[in-house]
Amino acid sequence: MIRPPQELLTLFYGLSELDEKKRQKSISEVVRKFETDKTHLGYCIERLVGGISSNRAASRIGYSTALSLILQNLDVSEWTLDRIFGIADTKMDLKDRSAGYTHAIGHHLLAVALWNSGLYNKSVNSITSREITLMHHFPLLAASVLAFFVDISQKVSAKEFKEHILTPLRQYLESALLASTPEYIAFALQLRQKFSNQLRDNFPFIQSDGSVNFSQEHCQLLFAALKKCDRAYSRVFISHLIASARESEQFDLVYKEAIEKWTTNGDENKVLERIFDVAALCLQNSTNCLDIITIFSEELLKRLKNVMHARKDPQKRIVQEKAKSLCKEMISLIGRSENKDQLLKVLKHLDDLGNVDQICSVRITTEIILQLPVNLFGKFVTKLPDQPEWGLRRMTSIFGKLPIQSQAKLLATLTTVIPTQTIQSTVCQVLDTLFYVMVRPGESVQLHLSEDNVKMLTKIVSGDDQEQAEIVQSAREIFEKTPYKDSFLVLWLYLKLWAKVSTSQEDKQQYEDEASEVVEIGQKCGKDSDSLTIFLDLLLNLLGRSRKYHRTPAYFAYVHLLPHISTDQLMHIVSVMTMDDEELGGEFSDVDDEEADSEDNDGESDVDDEEGDSEGVDAELLTKLNQALGKAAVNGNSQNKGDEESGSESGSEPPDLDDEEMLAMDERLAEAFKKMAPAFAKKDKSDSQRAAAAFRSRVADLLLFTLSYKETPMKLKMSLIIPLVELAKIQLKKDSANGEGGHVKKAIELLNIVAHLKKPQTDSGKKPIKDNQLIEILDGLKREAKGITNPELASAVAQLACFILHSSMTSQTEASPSVKQAFVNLFTEFMTQQDGSIGNELAVAAVIKYSGVFLDDLMMFGQMAFNEEYRIFRRTEAANCVACIVQSLKNMDEEVSAQHASALKKLAKMVAEYVMKAIENPQEIKPRFFATALKLVHSLGLSIADEVKPSIAKHLLPLCDKILEAEQEQGKSLRKCNAACHQICGRPQGSLVKAVIKSLREEE
Repeated sequence: MIRPPQELLTLFYGLSELDEKKRQKSISEVVRKFETDKTHLGYCIERLVGGISSNRAASRIGYSTALSLILQNLDVSEWTLDRIFGIADTKMDLKDRSAGYTHAIGHHLLAVALWNSGLYNKSVNSITSREITLMHHFPLLAASVLAFFVDISQKVSAKEFKEHILTPLRQYLESALLASTPEYIAFALQLRQKFSNQLRDNFPFIQSDGSVNFSQEHCQLLFAALKKCDRAYSRVFISHLIASARESEQFDLVYKEAIEKWTTNGDENKVLERIFDVAALCLQNSTNCLDIITIFSEELLKRLKNVMHARKDPQKRIVQEKAKSLCKEMISLIGRSENKDQLLKVLKHLDDLGNVDQICSVRITTEIILQLPVNLFGKFVTKLPDQPEWGLRRMTSIFGKLPIQSQAKLLATLTTVIPTQTIQSTVCQVLDTLFYVMVRPGESVQLHLSEDNVKMLTKIVSGDDQEQAEIVQSAREIFEKTPYKDSFLVLWLYLKLWAKVSTSQEDKQQYEDEASEVVEIGQKCGKDSDSLTIFLDLLLNLLGRSRKYHRTPAYFAYVHLLPHISTDQLMHIVSVMTMDDEELGGEFSDVDDEEADSEDNDGESDVDDEEGDSEGVDAELLTKLNQALGKAAVNGNSQNKGDEESGSESGSEPPDLDDEEMLAMDERLAEAFKKMAPAFAKKDKSDSQRAAAAFRSRVADLLLFTLSYKETPMKLKMSLIIPLVELAKIQLKKDSANGEGGHVKKAIELLNIVAHLKKPQTDSGKKPIKDNQLIEILDGLKREAKGITNPELASAVAQLACFILHSSMTSQTEASPSVKQAFVNLFTEFMTQQDGSIGNELAVAAVIKYSGVFLDDLMMFGQMAFNEEYRIFRRTEAANCVACIVQSLKNMDEEVSAQHASALKKLAKMVAEYVMKAIENPQEIKPRFFATALKLVHSLGLSIADEVKPSIAKHLLPLCDKILEAEQEQGKSLRKCNAACHQICGRPQGSLVKAVIKSLREEE
């Protein structure tokens, strides 16, 4: 045989590629090569036949595919079966023990390739007889061989099937006693439609029409077959078994008596390994939701409980993932189920097993409820009040996803039955989900209740009672006449619904009274100026109670009132937050979110009996009281003992005491109670503090809505600035007194929101906030800023000052003259003050942030900066302001720099004189002020217009040269300024000065 060229050998190497795309490309090239050139065909066939017995799966796939394609173009007369089988026997010796199974696989793949080529289909007997012999010696190939026989059988006649396949196969199986093997049963199930008559003798469950009819005895056979399955073939066998069982509507029988029996048989580790996978497999191709009833059995539930709530070790984690996959497959089946009317049966079955959603950690039953048609949902809801607590509570998570007809049916049912704690909690929570709430602090508040939901709630409140319907209609007519109809109507509807489901008669009456009060307020609107204030008090009262579901309706009512609220009414709300903890805690003593939620969901009642009281007695308290009472103390044990011994009643009354003993006892009692009082007071104080903190948090939400709602007048928003600063100071004192730090946080957050509000827009040429109002707010800030040491609060106040100036600005360099002058006066007062009441942040923040506004006051700031009569740290702030004002020229037209050329020249002279003097006396240098002066030099050199630079260069260039010279000669003396220069200017002084020199000399 002539050695093939290297090019051809290289192509064969590609057939073993692991990458599928590369392997397919190599197969195509090999086939194309031998279609055009058959010179080396013999070598090719031998190489391919030898390659299909490789140890590598990729090689077997590549070689067998190429062989199958090449065989299609062979000359059968030249390449007979005997010749090809002869090559195979030579290349793949089955007697070789070291490679027996790999050679057997090669023989099997060769038979498949020969059949797929289509040239040897008439030689069925030759191919099948070799395969049966192969299966006899290598039983592990039985599944593959029988699957191959199924393909052959699809293309042969009944006579050929019986003669060449079934008869030899039957003889082999009977001799091997393997008639119940899963491979043979799967073989029969796949061919039952075409060869039912031939297969019936061996498989009695196959009927003459090709269908199957399994009996209990047959299920025992299937169970025995499943026990013989290995892990790989079990999925294949079960898939064929399930498909046949579904066709004959015997899925329940086969699963219960064979499949489930097998999955739960044996060691528990093996059971957990296969039960979830098999159950998921059985659901994969199903469209009948009733299969869930069959699969979700007690056996499966028991394993789910053990797995899902077990400790998460690595082994359990794998099984948990399988369990979750099963649950997801159930949900998928629920979605694709063809007959939705059967879902109610599935739901009932799962509910009878317990809280399946909690056990599985997957919401299966809630998904079923969402898929229920409206008519079936109505049937489900009628039985909802009788369900366990968890059955009701799951409705809260899906209520918003239900169609509105189902929502109405659910609420109508639950509001007409005798309420329980669980029903009350469920109804109130689902009512809360009807609102759409989205808050972007400082930007927008969206709090809506759709018109359809309002109509639904109105209908539920009305019910079937004509009298109640008239009350609803009357209330609607009253509210329609007011400008607050949305707030009044929605809150009234919710109060009526809360009253319907209240378990306490006292709560029920209170809600009814408040609903009546809303109607009364609506009637007085326009007549009584205090009506809106009374309504706000009602909202605050609701927010102060221990019910979380009060919040959203109260928030909704408040937000829709904002366009109509006056400043005095808003201050009334703010004043609530300034009340003492004891006062708030006394009025709203049960305000505790966590306790409230548990109270809402807890159906247990307190037991008030003598035994309970006795268990609550503090032994230490009893001892102290007995010691204080002395002889007057009654000893229960000694009394009982005396009664038993003497039978007298002498122990039932305390002994007589004289006046002296009584006075002594009074003193001891007073001292005992004095010692016990702190413990009780501490507990009461802690409760009242929690209550007050929770209530303040809800009132802070109201203020947040006020600032964020677009329809709130800007005047109302601005009116909050000073009260919020006052509130922050009060809460800061409380935090300091209590050693805490959480109370002031809310107030500072609200102040920061105000500081970042969008600039008030003008309307018809009118300013929304007048200048005198802005000045008044600034004066208030100056007044309230005294004594503030908290850095966060001081920064927030400074940002508010910036906001005030920004509100008066008309352009980058222009602001209201009076407001601007107020800031100049503030800065002047800061420089000249004796008591330090004005902080530096408040004085300079607006000047630095909007420095372009103060260009006309440049010299005033400059003179203050270099006036040695002022304290150095204030001069530093002034110099920083000057540097920022000069730097603002960089973003302006050159004409602006020209207009202020004289002031810039004077500034350059002033800073040059200071720096020269400082260099001559380096021991007197103040590093921060010196660094700020260099910042001003840098701003003058780089920020002003080119036409002005020559006039200041004569002052700055000598200065810069002097600094560089001083750095070389007296480096150590100026080195102490480098750190300050880095902090203030962001670069060392030498680099900064060189940049100024470069800028000024370019103009020269």
